[in-house]
Amino acid sequence: MNATVPPATPTTPDERRRALLARARALGWSQNELARRIRRNPGTLSRVLRGKVTSAVVWRRAEAVLLREERRRARKRTAA
Repeated sequence: MNATVPPATPTTPDERRRALLARARALGWSQNELARRIRRNPGTLSRVLRGKVTSAVVWRRAEAVLLREERRRARKRTAA
């Protein structure tokens, strides 16, 4: 991916869910691992991702944890 072109912002809930899971998988994390890292029950995360339950807290935590890990790995790559 070209670093100068920002990724397209997901617009629909399904695109947002897919983008979140794709970012987690790119880090080598399963959905259960993501749930563990945001300190939520895997079932709760699953329901939020499927749209059965609405939780801005879960979305914010998941996005924040993914962003933090992506930045940490980027710093690690540039330092090496």
